[in-house]
Amino acid sequence: MSLNIGNQYEYGREESDYGKVPMWDRVDEQYPSGVFVKVGGTYTVGKFIPAGTPVQIDHIGAEPKIGSAATAPTGLTRYDATVGSNGCTLTVVTRGAIYADRISGTTTTLSSTQRTALKERILFISEVSAD
Repeated sequence: MSLNIGNQYEYGREESDYGKVPMWDRVDEQYPSGVFVKVGGTYTVGKFIPAGTPVQIDHIGAEPKIGSAATAPTGLTRYDATVGSNGCTLTVVTRGAIYADRISGTTTTLSSTQRTALKERILFISEVSAD
């Protein structure tokens, strides 16, 4: 006699960053729909935008200000991104906790003005002793 149990085992998907050091300790909130970066000007094909880069966006669909141009950032990029022939999208974390010393390990630096603008929304965790 054959017994068909079907869908007995639980399964799912997991994300893993093999070979990468995670920048974020936790992500509590992201900007809705992400941000689109058009090709042109500063953002040419192949331009790398590292995780932890400040992004300022005024409303959904608006052209973002990225890096040092983001004087009052909305948040920080969650993942690394590279501009392709059609541009690229960025996931922007608006609330969460990031390892601050790992940001400085990239080509991104945050000004004191940018950190102040994000102070109540992004927790910067230091891993390096102040000694």
